[in-house]
Amino acid sequence: MVEPAPKAQAVLAAAYASLLITAAAQAAPECLALKTQRDQLARQAMNAEIALMHSIRQRLCPREEERAAQLNALEHETATPEPLNYENYIRCREKAEIQLQRSRPFLYRNLREFTFYTPEGSRLARASDEAQKLLDRSCTMQGD
Repeated sequence: MVEPAPKAQAVLAAAYASLLITAAAQAAPECLALKTQRDQLARQAMNAEIALMHSIRQRLCPREEERAAQLNALEHETATPEPLNYENYIRCREKAEIQLQRSRPFLYRNLREFTFYTPEGSRLARASDEAQKLLDRSCTMQGD
């Protein structure tokens, strides 16, 4: 077999690179849409779990949970709100997590090892993971 001349190798390499760039450019919109869908599903899944934990903390320690919610809402304001007793809030969060783990079986653990307890959160997390797997298979050239 005859080796191609250096100039021919350069032309072949440039043509191959051009084909890869063209393929990546054509796949980019689909990959961006898939990434957006994955992110939206993951966000919705987390919101379901956040709502569950909020309801448990609201029941266990309503004052601390209310204060934390107020501080979160005021995060960008200049007013100096009443301080949150972080030690009490941390204890409340720990109690809520323990109660949740004892009272409900987890329904799904996602690719990042986050545990989902709500049917809605687990359904959305599964869909997000499937979108991630598809991204991994189909869109590796875009660095997603």
